[in-house]
Amino acid sequence: MLRRVHPADRAVCTSGSDSNMEVRSITGRVPLPSRNDRRARGKELRQVLPRSSHGVYAVTGSRPNPVDVLEQQAVGRLPDHASIRYGRMIESPLAYYRGSGVLMAWDLSRMPTTNLTVQLCGDAHIANFGFFGSPERVLMFDVSDFDETLPGPWEWDVKRLTTSCVLAAREIGMSSSTCLDIARSTAARYRQKVAEYAELTTLEIWYSHVTAESLLDLVPGGRNRKSTLAEMKKARKRKGRSLLSKPTEVSFNGLRIGNQPQLVEPLRDDEMSTGVRSLFGRYLQSLPDDRRWLLDQYRYIDSACLIERPGSVGLRQYIVILAGKDPDDLFALQFKEAAASVLSSVVRLSVYRSEAMRIVQGQQLIQTFSDPFLGWLQNSDGPDFHVRQLFEMPAAPDFSKKSSWFLESYAGVCGEILARGHARSGDPVQIAAYLGKDESFDEAVAQFSVKCADQVEIDHQSLAIAARSGRISATLEN
Repeated sequence: MLRRVHPADRAVCTSGSDSNMEVRSITGRVPLPSRNDRRARGKELRQVLPRSSHGVYAVTGSRPNPVDVLEQQAVGRLPDHASIRYGRMIESPLAYYRGSGVLMAWDLSRMPTTNLTVQLCGDAHIANFGFFGSPERVLMFDVSDFDETLPGPWEWDVKRLTTSCVLAAREIGMSSSTCLDIARSTAARYRQKVAEYAELTTLEIWYSHVTAESLLDLVPGGRNRKSTLAEMKKARKRKGRSLLSKPTEVSFNGLRIGNQPQLVEPLRDDEMSTGVRSLFGRYLQSLPDDRRWLLDQYRYIDSACLIERPGSVGLRQYIVILAGKDPDDLFALQFKEAAASVLSSVVRLSVYRSEAMRIVQGQQLIQTFSDPFLGWLQNSDGPDFHVRQLFEMPAAPDFSKKSSWFLESYAGVCGEILARGHARSGDPVQIAAYLGKDESFDEAVAQFSVKCADQVEIDHQSLAIAARSGRISATLEN
């Protein structure tokens, strides 16, 4: 059983980087071995779980039917949105993969693990990384979704990422050898970065971050670099009010959100709108006083239902538009239903009293700069919600317009980001010692990713067949 590693269980300091003294956490509850001992334990783990074993991926006869699993997951979600979710997942194997994390969690839980626990992103596919604005208005690059976050074995995130890299490469027609190379290099970047973090102090790890500009060093000249600069420029300009650039209506309050089929559904029902407004007051209770004071400068304008990415379709999501001192002073918040993590059935349950609190605390542990308006609310007569700013400088590259070289470089940065989150929440010394300096782990994970991607394509076809046969209803978008 995996043990929940809480930030308070971290060591405060040692008497030296190679000290053999036993140190304890600030609470004194958990004895922490010396750095040398942790290195030794990491290396010893190779005898128990050879790095080459990470290349194993085998489907057993007891593996559940993927369509059955997705239908079970839909229970409790908005029934009218199920066909939209299935339609989006059918678009491609990568789109299917994004919405079927519960199946990969099942697969990974049946395989040997290191049991070196970190705070997992839980859904670390390549499309869950991107640009966003920090509180200092600097364009950052980081993980962007934490709905599935829970403590678990660090390698699960790595395998989730590298498999998505293979699927993304296949989607744009890259060769089998190139797909393998991209997965291998992504695992290598993770391994190398963890080794770097293993030599840093606790605070150096904590403040480490990646700005969007640093990505430009990885982009060759020509079309790739030009399009990346354009994406960054667009991200800097894009904010929550971008929703209002679509067709809108005018009311006594001013601008109102317009209907955008299968994306945004305005709440014109007074009872529903009042219900969403009541959630706002409960959300404010999770914020520090200065953020509450700031939000008190705004007034409610409008709200709507939001239909988002494949894995989230069917969860209750609301947009709340607020206005400040003038009509252009708009501010958007997203209220998203907090469902149980897809990992919850295969790892130890969260210590937090609500799923929303789990998501918020996990995000703050993994990210260097989190949304200052990140919060949650417990709903006495319905699901809990976590809250964040909506579309605050978000953007992610369109891989279909990029070269294999760019995809490999971009995926490598995602691997580095993953390594930083794991170093913040786990023990990079043991992980780095286990991984070592050679390419054994890189090669194994690349082989795993290709096999896993093959299975994803089979599962994707199962969903498409279920739609064609009429077992499920799938709404295909243009």
